[in-house]
Amino acid sequence: MTGGDHLRATIENKHLKASAPCVVTDNMNGTHSVTCEAFWSGTSSINVTLAYTREIIAKIYRIRTQIAKQRNEHLLCQDWEQVRTHEPYPELQLTRCEESLFKWGQQSLEQTLQVTIENVDKPRLAVEKPLIPCSQYNITQLWQSRRPTGYFYNGKWNFTNCLGFQQVQYVKCLRDIRMYMIGDSTIRAWYASVIKRFECIPTTEKWEKEKWHKMAECYNKKINFKAGWYPHAQPFYTGSAWGDNRYTLYSTSRHLDNIPPNERAVIVIHLYMHFVAFHHSVFKQRMEIIRRSIEKLFSRNKQAIVMIKGPHTFTNTPDGSVRLSDYFGFVYNKIMYEVFHGLFDRIVLLNNKDTTIARHEKWNHPPDDIVNYMIDQMLSYTCKS
Repeated sequence: MTGGDHLRATIENKHLKASAPCVVTDNMNGTHSVTCEAFWSGTSSINVTLAYTREIIAKIYRIRTQIAKQRNEHLLCQDWEQVRTHEPYPELQLTRCEESLFKWGQQSLEQTLQVTIENVDKPRLAVEKPLIPCSQYNITQLWQSRRPTGYFYNGKWNFTNCLGFQQVQYVKCLRDIRMYMIGDSTIRAWYASVIKRFECIPTTEKWEKEKWHKMAECYNKKINFKAGWYPHAQPFYTGSAWGDNRYTLYSTSRHLDNIPPNERAVIVIHLYMHFVAFHHSVFKQRMEIIRRSIEKLFSRNKQAIVMIKGPHTFTNTPDGSVRLSDYFGFVYNKIMYEVFHGLFDRIVLLNNKDTTIARHEKWNHPPDDIVNYMIDQMLSYTCKS
């Protein structure tokens, strides 16, 4: 039996600025099946990318078993006063064969399939927008369905599951809400957008640089809306400049445990890029701890809304694509499915890889428009119809 290669596929119409991810199934016999849903009419192309061969996947796992030696075996926790990550990883020990494999990178297959979709009633769009509000959608399906959560049409992202959030709704939607955005720099970009979009005035110290690593909060007095970005705990890379380590020691679980019982809390959790350099068991262990805190939160706060932002895709990072590979985003999705099983009807899973696959995003930080589409998705499950 063969299989194990990791493929991705899209259906696209550049003239309509339309694209959507397709569902790829590894048949474990050397073949893959690609299923694409037609969201618009006209002639489109189906494109397939060989993201990772099984040989590359094996090497990606191997390099995560390399162990760095501790420089000073006598250091204690109280000796740790400041932190920086100028050299966060040990040097990779790659063979010539492995170097050759990694240089191959993600490859788009030269052959594409042209398909024509006809719709007699409407010459452009092939599907109607959903009528059910996302607040009434069966969120269990977000964990179980492989259907794309949306598609690009005329350059804009459209939801397929339910009726999405509209900007004019924010006053009613966010009134008296306390929003916790816990995670890395991707969620920090969400927080920066929330400030601009929802008239949320920063109440913590002014950001001295774009890559801010301390917690930050803002407040909209008119609607009593408070939002904050909180970095998750270690592993968390703060850059080459020395900084206060306490901001990387406040765990996600501690944030959850401190949420009051009567607060109208919306919590978005995203752990991803700072974990992918390590063995996936580190991520799994952290998620298991977070689950216990979520269960305690639900037991004391019946109105809290908890969302897990899933990993997005990319082909490169400023630190390269070997150590920081988006392949583990798919591994993390499987881990989260296992860890949060039994809570699918309580936790909203935010699928953000569909947008980045559909657009073939290169960098690990999604662009501003995708960040806002992700925020719209989050608010779609927050706002009551």
